[in-house]
Amino acid sequence: MEGSIWAEQGHAKVTPGALTGQSNPEREHGAAAVYTTSLQETGAKHKGTCDQGIERPSIVTDCELQGQQHGVQEACSCAGFGLHRRARAGLPEPGRGHRRHHSLLPYGMHPMVARHCISHSVDLVTPSYTSPAMMELDESARNAGITVLNEMGLDPGIDHMLAMRSFDKARELGGQVESYVLFCGGLPAPECCDNPLRYKFSWSPRGVLTNTMGAARFLRGGQVVEIPAGGALLDAVEPIDFMPGLSLEGLPNRDSLSYIKDYGVHGTTTFFRGTLRYKGFCKVAKALVQMGLMNSEPHPALQLGGATLTWRELVCSVLGVDASVGKEELQKAVLHRLKGNEDSLPALQQLGLLGEEPVGEAPSLVDALAGHLERNLSFGPDERDLVILRNEVVVRLPTGVREKTVVNLVSYGDRGGYSAMAKTVGYPCAIAAKMVLSGEICEKGMVMPLHSHIYQPLLEKIRVEGITYTEKTTVQ
Repeated sequence: MEGSIWAEQGHAKVTPGALTGQSNPEREHGAAAVYTTSLQETGAKHKGTCDQGIERPSIVTDCELQGQQHGVQEACSCAGFGLHRRARAGLPEPGRGHRRHHSLLPYGMHPMVARHCISHSVDLVTPSYTSPAMMELDESARNAGITVLNEMGLDPGIDHMLAMRSFDKARELGGQVESYVLFCGGLPAPECCDNPLRYKFSWSPRGVLTNTMGAARFLRGGQVVEIPAGGALLDAVEPIDFMPGLSLEGLPNRDSLSYIKDYGVHGTTTFFRGTLRYKGFCKVAKALVQMGLMNSEPHPALQLGGATLTWRELVCSVLGVDASVGKEELQKAVLHRLKGNEDSLPALQQLGLLGEEPVGEAPSLVDALAGHLERNLSFGPDERDLVILRNEVVVRLPTGVREKTVVNLVSYGDRGGYSAMAKTVGYPCAIAAKMVLSGEICEKGMVMPLHSHIYQPLLEKIRVEGITYTEKTTVQ
């Protein structure tokens, strides 16, 4: 979703306050090893993580922690451990008393962490999608007698819990789920939406960009719709009118169909999971695709001189024009590349992609772009973000009556405090870790929050922390 949401949502304040509270015997004798990644916010995340009741000796493993171990230890009495993003070995051995791992690393690193947990019989909680690579470890996790609880953030996470709450209610009434439509997105608050992309980054910039390049599948009106990878998602954008006070658009999010079996709603005729953005995002994102800047392959110009290369020079190289061309000639080359989307040229200019700002070191064009956008489109210290989740479920009851239930969750970040993304990812993930620690969640293998004994207490506990939603049912 968003990101998760793609689950590279491990930023500074991703686990605020949620594990404080009552102690339990198991926690008195053990603790969790916490794996996080800074991505873009500050080392304050280490204090935020350890504020959550992980009170016994813990390990904070961070992708960007080298040289910061002392600060982590000072913040939360933990052992700091630096881990390079591309590392495939080197995770710390669980110390005496370490009973759970809580991983907020990028989702691609979770199989490595999971194998480490399996080999040491240590439980694991993540906010990430249950990838095929993780599912391959299901039997090994069961044999090791450990719980690997995935998809415990916002999207995926809270979305599952609210959906299953509606589905289970329908089943209790003997109803048939006919339609399920979800939209979720992390956005700047309206007053902070002041750039041509209509977006600021509260999680991994690279993840936001690459998500627009993925494939998607969903069910609409009984028909399976498949959208190929490579940027076609941006042509599947649709206007959103359920919050008319905001100018929103939506696009499909990944493979919706994979959840029909998990949710147990096989008879549904519409099943759609989508991402929310402000109107205009997809148009500018499409221009970035047309320009070739979403390419993840190594680019020669970056290999030769990325540290001193300017964006103007890089774009000239991508377009195949001489770097000495004048402003007008470069604009003509850009317009030629933007066929059908020419009015996005001013957005590219405002984003600094035709200017003299240094590109910086990066292995690929999309990495260079992600770094540039992170530097220029991150939240300021007094700015706040916004999370919107909307869930629509249509059920046909045994009487023939059709009911439509709409759930709206809206959360704003706190100025100078926790972001909405941090709260809506961090609270459920941290609370779930505590529930695993206390034995409230005891299933083994790969687990998702799809059962009432998981989602009911979790929804209540995040409500106490200020994550609330409204629900309205109407007869159609």
